[in-house]
Amino acid sequence: MATITIPAFLRNPEISGMVRTTDLPRNYLFDRWFPYESVTQDEFESVVVVDQVHLAPFVAVDAATPVMPGDLLGRYQWEVAYIRYKHAFKESDFRGFFEPGVTDPSTLAYANAQAAEARIRRFVDMLSNSVDARKEWIFTNAIAGAISYDDENVQYSVTFDGAYIGSSRRKAPSTSWDAASPTIVADLSNWVEEISDETGIEEWTMVTTQKVLGEMARDSGVQRLWQNMAGIAAPQDPGSLNPIMTTQVAGALQMLGITEVVKYTAKYSTLTQTSLGQASRTKTRFINDNDLFLMPANETLGRFASAPAQPNDWMPGKFGWSKMQEDPWVIEVGAGEYTWIDFPPPNHNKVLQARVIF
Repeated sequence: MATITIPAFLRNPEISGMVRTTDLPRNYLFDRWFPYESVTQDEFESVVVVDQVHLAPFVAVDAATPVMPGDLLGRYQWEVAYIRYKHAFKESDFRGFFEPGVTDPSTLAYANAQAAEARIRRFVDMLSNSVDARKEWIFTNAIAGAISYDDENVQYSVTFDGAYIGSSRRKAPSTSWDAASPTIVADLSNWVEEISDETGIEEWTMVTTQKVLGEMARDSGVQRLWQNMAGIAAPQDPGSLNPIMTTQVAGALQMLGITEVVKYTAKYSTLTQTSLGQASRTKTRFINDNDLFLMPANETLGRFASAPAQPNDWMPGKFGWSKMQEDPWVIEVGAGEYTWIDFPPPNHNKVLQARVIF
C-alpha cells in the first residue's frame, strides 16, 4: 500500500477555500450590522468623537479665542481574538484513498474513497460553521452589553455600556408584560421615541423571539394597530378582537417606526461531560427567549475585523489547515479566524435591549 499522505483537497489553498465558501446560516445576523473588514494587525487604538456637535463660542473684539476641550475625543483599545477548532481523523479514515483501483469510477474502492471524502468535507463545513457560530455569539453578547468568557485557558470580560432599556441605560433589568392589561404598544412607542430622539434614527428593526412575537400577536393593542394598518373597521366589542398571525405583527409595528421585524431562531450546541464521564449536548439560544432588540434598520454599527494568520499565509479571513501526526497516525484538520467585533462606544446607544416578563 502507498504511504498515507494528506490528500490534496485538505492542503492549502484548497482547504482554506473550502472553509471560506461554507454557507453562513441564514438566521445569523452578525454580518448585517458588523460586516467583515480585513485589518493588518492584532491590536488597535481607535479614536472616537464623544460630542459630534459642539457650539463654537462668540468672542469679544480683540479677545483671546477660547480653547476647545480635549475630552471631546475619546480613545478605546481592543485586539482580535484567536478562534480555532480542529478534528483529528484516524489512519483508517484515509485508508480508502490509497487502495488499488481508487481512480477507477467503476470500482468499489473509488466509491469508498468518494464517501470518505464527503464525510471529511462535512467535518470541514462543521468546523467552519463553528467559527461563524462563535462570531454570532460575540455579536449577540455585545449588543446585550457584555462579553464574558472563561474556559480556564482563556479568560476575558468586555462591557459595551450605553444601550438603553426603557428610560435608563441598562438600569432596568426587565419590563413586565404579564399584567391583566399589558402596555406593549405604549412601551414600544416610548422606546422608539426615546432612542430615535437620542440617535436621530427614524427607522428601526426589531430582533426578537417567537415567544415575544406570540405575546404581541395576542395583545389587543397590537391587534388594533394591525386593524388600523390594514384598514379594518374596529369591532364595537373590544373583547371580540382575535389574535393575529405573528407575521402580521410586523405590519402593525410599522405604525410605531419599526419597519422590520426579524424572528430570531439561531441556537448553538455545547458539549459537557457528566459525572459518569458521558457526553451531554445542550442547545442554547444566542439571545434570551424573553429579549427584544431595536437595531438601526439602515445602518451598520461597526465591523468584524479579521487579522492575518500564519496558517492563512499571513492573509486575513477564515482559514483552514491540516497537519499529520505519527504514532498513532492521525491527520488534524482545523478551521479558524483571528477576529473581533469593533463596536465603537458612540454606536452603543443605537441599540435598545428589553427583557420582558409575561
